[in-house]
Amino acid sequence: MYYYIAEPPENKQDQNTLNSIRSSLVPEGIAGEFVFINPSESIETMVNNAIKQGFSTIVAVGNDMLADSIAGSVYDQHVALGLIPLRTSTLAVSLGYESWQKAILALKHRKLALFDLGAINDEYYFLQNAVISTDKNAQYLLHMSRFNASIATNQIILQMPTGVSPFDIPGVINFVVESKSNRKWSLFGNSKGGEIETLLRSEQSAIQCSESASVILNGKTISHTPVSVEIIPQSVRIIVARQIRMA
Repeated sequence: MYYYIAEPPENKQDQNTLNSIRSSLVPEGIAGEFVFINPSESIETMVNNAIKQGFSTIVAVGNDMLADSIAGSVYDQHVALGLIPLRTSTLAVSLGYESWQKAILALKHRKLALFDLGAINDEYYFLQNAVISTDKNAQYLLHMSRFNASIATNQIILQMPTGVSPFDIPGVINFVVESKSNRKWSLFGNSKGGEIETLLRSEQSAIQCSESASVILNGKTISHTPVSVEIIPQSVRIIVARQIRMA
């Protein structure tokens, strides 16, 4: 049973797309309850109510932020997450469908894959990336599970393993610094010392900064340092396109 949670349309184009999506559900055999986000009810409440009613698939109809919010409510439950993008969606592309039409087909065929989920302060969740950023270079300190590390930079990208890249390692978050300069992590604590260029990996970290750094998720500032970040491995069942081959 499919439960669709949709963003309210922002313009006529959104409304036309939503009308097309809804008219396609019954012919494809994936009809269900279709509701819109409203300010009086949280995403978590909507999802929990749907699960109590027996819905086995919760579908985000909209952007990546909506999918992240739903993922934070369905992880470690026997419920599948689907996504129908209204506009450009990097998450939908990583799942194998860049348009709502292809997303409809993916829902119909219902191929499932397990994904890791990132958690920030046990409050905000993400399936792809989060950014910790300052206006100018600042000193960042990461307290990780096996070592500590520091770097002077203006931005750290937290990258989740998607399962489709050969460079991904399931169960760990990539802490990436993208810069043309020769910035390196300085390691100390329970490590052999030395430096690692641009990339560190860990299951969890507490992050501090010499300035008040913004924590940005899907283009929106959700918090400021210090923050805690951890990964919840293989916890979200997501519908992917049939051609996707998970690493």
